[in-house]
Order: sequence, then structure tokens, then C-alpha cells
Amino acid sequence: MVYQLASRSDPETVRVLTDTIVLCVAANPDGQELVANWYMREKDPLKKWKLVLINPKATGAAKKKAIVAVGRRLAIDLWRINTGKSTAAKLGLK
Repeated sequence: MVYQLASRSDPETVRVLTDTIVLCVAANPDGQELVANWYMREKDPLKKWKLVLINPKATGAAKKKAIVAVGRRLAIDLWRINTGKSTAAKLGLK
């Protein structure tokens, strides 16, 4: 179905793509878990992205990606503190 929606240009397919939100879910949850585990192998974003941030040869895009990732993690941690889900000490912020 995903291929058909991506490759067709008939009026009905165009209408579906225009009028709806299509969510495509991976059919292999084991593969998704493997990728997630690999990506999250370093839980501390500063440790994970430090080499990119201090590398003078890192591209601007790589540094931007690192800054966004660290900022996103900080936002999540602040949300956890503000909602009482965790404390700053538990998150390693103090």
C-alpha cells in the first residue's frame, strides 16, 4: 500500500494523500528495537555528541544535529522535573 501511495498519481490516490494523514508503521518490531537500542547505546547526550561538538572538522550540519539532540534531551528532562516524573538529581542535572 505504501508503494502504491508513493508511486501513483491518479486522482483517487492524490485525493487520499491530500485529504488524509497516512501513518506507515514498521512491520518488523524486532528490527525497530535493534535500531532503537543501537541509537540509545549512550544515554547521556553530552557524552554521545561531545566528539562532534569539539571536533573542528565536523560539518555545520553535524554540529546542528548534535545541538538539537542535546537541546531536545534537556527539554525532556525539564519536562520530567516539572511534572514530578523525576528529579534533577536522578537525571544527573545536579
